[in-house]
Amino acid sequence: MCKPSRNYATSARTADAVGILVAAVIALAVIGTVGPVVLAVSRIVVDVLKLAAIGIGTGVMLAAAVWITIQLVRATATSRPARRIYLTARQEATRITRGVSEQNCITCGDTGRIIRVIGQNDAVSVRACPDCQPAQLAR
Repeated sequence: MCKPSRNYATSARTADAVGILVAAVIALAVIGTVGPVVLAVSRIVVDVLKLAAIGIGTGVMLAAAVWITIQLVRATATSRPARRIYLTARQEATRITRGVSEQNCITCGDTGRIIRVIGQNDAVSVRACPDCQPAQLAR
C-alpha cells in the first residue's frame, strides 16, 4: 500500500493565496463602486476647505489693513501739535433779563387752570393749577 503524502503546507499556502485573491477581488469591486463617490465627496471637501481658507485669509488681510490704517491715523494725529483756537468775537458777561415773556408759571401759562384728559376717551376736566393756585386746590 501506498502512503498518502503529508504535504499539508503546500495546500495551506494555496488556500491562503486563493483567499487573499478573493479578498482582493472583493476589495477592488467595492473600491470600483464606492471609489467614484468617495472621490466626488473628497473633491467637495477640498473645495470647501479652499473656500474657507480664502475667506479666513481675506478677513485677516482686511483686519490687518484696518489696524495699520488706525495706527497710521493715530500716529499722525498725536505727532502734530493741537491747533489753537482764536476767538475773534469779544465775550461779554451774560445778563439775566425777562425780555421775551412775562410768564411766571410754566405749568399753566399764567391762566390759573390746567386741562386734564382722563383715559383715552374724550373726558376732559379743568382743574386749578397746582403750581400757582394751591389755595384753590385745597377746596
